[in-house]
Amino acid sequence: MSYQLQLAAVPTPDVDLDVFAFMNQLRHDAGTQPASPLLKRFHDALVAQFPDKPWSDGHYAGAAGRLTLVRRSKEVVPHVLYLAAELGLTVVDNKSGEVHRPPTYQVVLEGPAHGLEVIDAAARLATLLRKPVAETVALLSGGRRTVVKQGVSRFQAMQYAAALRDRGGCRATLAAEPGPIPRAKPLPPAPAPAAPIAAAASPATSPYQAPAAALDTEVEAPENDAGLFQVAEGLRMNVSSIGLSLLQGALLRGAYSLPSTICTTVLGALSIYGTWCMMKGLGFGAAARNAVLLLSLAMVALSWSFSFSPSPLTIILVCVLWLVGFVLWVVLVVKAVRRLKQAGLSLGLFGASKYDVRRLGGLDVEARLPSTFLARVSFAATVLCIAGSLTQTAPPPVAATAAVPCQFVGMWDYQKDGGAYSIYMDEEGTYAGFKPSTAEGEGPDFVGSWRVEDNAIHWEELFPMPGRSRVGKLTASGEGSFSVQEADGRSTTYELAGREASKRCGFAATP
Repeated sequence: MSYQLQLAAVPTPDVDLDVFAFMNQLRHDAGTQPASPLLKRFHDALVAQFPDKPWSDGHYAGAAGRLTLVRRSKEVVPHVLYLAAELGLTVVDNKSGEVHRPPTYQVVLEGPAHGLEVIDAAARLATLLRKPVAETVALLSGGRRTVVKQGVSRFQAMQYAAALRDRGGCRATLAAEPGPIPRAKPLPPAPAPAAPIAAAASPATSPYQAPAAALDTEVEAPENDAGLFQVAEGLRMNVSSIGLSLLQGALLRGAYSLPSTICTTVLGALSIYGTWCMMKGLGFGAAARNAVLLLSLAMVALSWSFSFSPSPLTIILVCVLWLVGFVLWVVLVVKAVRRLKQAGLSLGLFGASKYDVRRLGGLDVEARLPSTFLARVSFAATVLCIAGSLTQTAPPPVAATAAVPCQFVGMWDYQKDGGAYSIYMDEEGTYAGFKPSTAEGEGPDFVGSWRVEDNAIHWEELFPMPGRSRVGKLTASGEGSFSVQEADGRSTTYELAGREASKRCGFAATP
């Protein structure tokens, strides 16, 4: 019993029912034209798989082809569908009425080839694409992934990627577009006696054999690799932990409180889990991972002990453990980066891109990565902890008599940078400042403590820049004003605007 398949080397209508009439018209228009190069490639590749040719040649003309299987149809059909999908051919199954459309691909430019400078690769790419060098330099700079070809078959995409690699000096990968799912390569067919015509044919004499063999060449980044997925995710978690730790350190500047301790614990847990994932992806056994986990917990425990009892032994142990942990962490990060680069992945600030990591994990293109979720949770916790730490930070104690003279207690107006500022200095040694843009009823723009020592005013800011200090030399002072020479040499005069009631200073409230 025969099994007939039709092939089209051109795009077909989107509606399946319209395809059959389209195929009839395509065969009619082809007439006696020679078969298209794609159909010839398909025929030669299929003959290479089935030298006994268990089909009748049918009709190959122009962009239309017809293949009538006379035996071994269960073996031949999967290979026909696979080769057609790779070459971009549409297959119409006359027996089942199904239309098998080929998947389409994008060619993604990843960057210059390894070991090649951007400017050298840009010059070669400009020659290949016939574009200005400045435009190709922009394409290759910044670690961006750029789609340079889309809507083509896998065979065409591979040819384009090979040209970018060999003639353009660039790295390129293939990405399947939404639509028909790429087919898995079928198992090799069982051996069969070669027909006389097929036996006489030689790959060296056929101009279509080499391209058919090239269908097995892989230029895509790896997919569904659990080990690489763990490595990439662990690296992203560690980078997120470092970034959030720097943010915490910059804002709190060493101010210790319960919220800041919680924040440090959360970020430490993120880093430890990321390191554990990297080790698992790199192939370290459970014993090695558990040893690193215990080392991390020991570092945390000794650090807490040091904050309560800074004995010499504790200091030595903390320094040794942190040094060992840091060296081990650097070694793991270097191994992770090398592993990802060896897999052909392009790395940026956070390691591999989200697109590549999703491919490694076999996730949907819109799926949220675990590292992204954990980083967002850690960021929210960091913001809340920083806010709580700033609200709990109390102003440092100040001597209420000698260091806080009553003559400076009150509301003062002064000119700075072309604007009128106000600052309230109270008898406890704290101040609250207001910018010119501050509306009535709004809170202060900057808060801190003040004191007078050695004929100079010392300002210690608590908000919005905790820990920032300024010293201004008193050049003149009186009942209603005083002048301060700033560190940059400018002189600022403060005019008394009013006083609040003060029991210590004996002031009555004045407007």
